[in-house]
Order: sequence, then structure tokens, then C-alpha cells
Amino acid sequence: SGLRAELLAYRSTEAERLGLSAFRVFTDAQLKAVLARRPITATALECIDGFGGVKSQHGEQIVKIVKSHAPRQPAGPRRLLVDAAPNFPESPGAAKRKLPATGHSTDGNPQMKRSDASVGASS
Repeated sequence: SGLRAELLAYRSTEAERLGLSAFRVFTDAQLKAVLARRPITATALECIDGFGGVKSQHGEQIVKIVKSHAPRQPAGPRRLLVDAAPNFPESPGAAKRKLPATGHSTDGNPQMKRSDASVGASS
């Protein structure tokens, strides 16, 4: 991938600049972890085994490279799409089921209790 190639190029350039072996900048195992986790903060990068201490000097640049390969977010405010939820049909009679704790049906109307029905009846 492009991210892998760019991270390898950075590792090679840094190793040459510092006069180190490439694995001293970061190892292949660390490269695989960065590719899998794609950390976009220094803190997230430091959660990958071996990126603390001396190697943290490379963290800012590694995070910058990872961010440059992150999917682009559309510009503008984010909106909640209310209608995006699937519309599942209810089972027959579902709207009239009585909810035990509230005494209300699922359609929001109060259910008449037997004692309420007898109040208006004449003896």
C-alpha cells in the first residue's frame, strides 16, 4: 500500500541520516502494527510496543504520514441521518400490547383498568 511504502521510505531516510540500521528507527513488527492500527495521535502510537523512549522522536512524523493516508472526511457540519434506520414491520397487535410497568400501550395511550371501567357503570 502507499502508506507502507511511505513509512518504509521514512525509515530508510531516517536510518541513513542518523547512521543507524533501519530496524533501529522501527522494526518490521512495529511497521505491521502501525499499518494495522493506523494511529493518528502520538499517544496512540506509543501504545504500540516499542514506540516509547528513544523511538518516540519519530512519532510525530509517523503520525503525520499515517494521517496523510487517512480517509478524507467531507467538509461541513456532520448531520445525523434519522431516516437511515431500517423500517421493520411490527408484528400484528404490537401497538396495543400493554407494558407491565407503566400501564400504557406501546402507542402511548393509557390502558383502561378493570376498576376504571366499573366506575362509570350503573348498578
